[in-house]
Amino acid sequence: MVPLSSQQRGPAPGRCKGDPSLWMDEANTFIGPRIGLPELPYIRWTEVFREDPDGLHWKTRDLVAWAAGRPFVWLDDELGPQDIEWIAAHHPGPALPLWVDPRAGLGELHFAALREWAEDGERVEAGQ
Repeated sequence: MVPLSSQQRGPAPGRCKGDPSLWMDEANTFIGPRIGLPELPYIRWTEVFREDPDGLHWKTRDLVAWAAGRPFVWLDDELGPQDIEWIAAHHPGPALPLWVDPRAGLGELHFAALREWAEDGERVEAGQ
């Protein structure tokens, strides 16, 4: 999860900031401190690697439930078109799910989409 504002140090009310990885709390111990992140909330998955009846990624339903209508960004190498469509249909707030090629990682197109999404959110908050 990524906050709308890159200058923000902590999550503002109504914004999601957390870690949707399998690392869960271990990310706060082993990853966050090494890359300068504060301790982040994380999602407690209901069932890891379960088969979804609609063919969704096993994280999709839990992540949308955890976001609870708040804006969120989700970058994942296992996101599929069905997940993106389901999020659009079932999440009432802004969401930016982005597929990441695991061989290439994040690229300039990802960062451009993130910047544009964050700027759009800041304009909405400012009433512009």
